[in-house]
Amino acid sequence: MAFQYHMFCFRKPLHADQRRVSFADSVGQTLAHIKIMTEGLNTPPKLDFCRLHLPHHELYPTQLSPKFEQPVSEFNSFMDLLRANNVILESASVARNRITGMVKVRNIAYEKNVFVRYSVNKWTSSHDVACYYINPMVQGASNAVYDTFSFELDTRPSWKELSLCVAFECQGQRYWDNNRGQNYNFGF
Repeated sequence: MAFQYHMFCFRKPLHADQRRVSFADSVGQTLAHIKIMTEGLNTPPKLDFCRLHLPHHELYPTQLSPKFEQPVSEFNSFMDLLRANNVILESASVARNRITGMVKVRNIAYEKNVFVRYSVNKWTSSHDVACYYINPMVQGASNAVYDTFSFELDTRPSWKELSLCVAFECQGQRYWDNNRGQNYNFGF
């Protein structure tokens, strides 16, 4: 049994109650790719791995990735650490050689300074990146118990590893989250 697979379809603009989908080849457009499926419906396609040409970056990673569980994934532990330390990394991810993350802090006072401290050489030297307040856009948020901040950190291809921790300064005090002494580490 053979099936044809078409990658693109075009929708003709119609009234909201007359919506229809048309495939590219049925309206005279060229197809970008046709794959004839010869396997049955319940059989995965057979791939010829010798002919499969993966780009170099898919065979050998070129960007850092987190080497830790996302802190917010264990919500009860996350909240316990936030209450105890007043600051915690909520999440961090890497895309297009940029680390982005969210930091949660206790709303102790209006004025606060939140930043990420990172090192690419096992803390021989370090750099700070400012975090920016995220407005929750919720009525009554001025009375919120916690505030959320975000950060972005551009990475370089030469970096083989990166460690970071987050800090929160408020009313003359500095609070840290360093992943229980392990730091938040990124690598290949």
